Amino acid sequence: EPDASEGGGEAGGADVGEADGAGAKGERPSLSEQTIGLRERTVVEIGDARKDDAGAHLSTLEERQTGSISSAVWRAYIAAGGGRGLVLIAAVMCCVDRALVTMTDIWLTYWIEAKWDRHPDDIDFWIPIYVAFAFCASIAVYGRSVFVLVVI
Repeated sequence: EPDASEGGGEAGGADVGEADGAGAKGERPSLSEQTIGLRERTVVEIGDARKDDAGAHLSTLEERQTGSISSAVWRAYIAAGGGRGLVLIAAVMCCVDRALVTMTDIWLTYWIEAKWDRHPDDIDFWIPIYVAFAFCASIAVYGRSVFVLVVI
């Protein structure tokens, strides 16, 4: 009995799922025959067999562009983001929240390395400043997130 993978989907052959006369009465191949056919053919071979099908090409050469992004595209992105003002506010908010998160990390390194002639066990000095940075950073991250996700 012929295997469902024979023919390779080219002219005269059958793709998986099509009736190919595999059975004695010309019935559809069984699921196991279809599975065997898929295992024996590579994805590239299956794609090559269907390359002339409509919709097989995701993009044509005319649709592709190379190089830098045009200013018209940048203007469209900014307009979609609510205009120059809102995009500028969002960019500043991103910079502020990243700066505060970074300052929290920097403060931890200062604490570990005992900068400013303070002992690391002097928690009355180190902890309040660390908590202040962490609190401000969390407020900035939350504020930026709400602004970007709700306002824009």
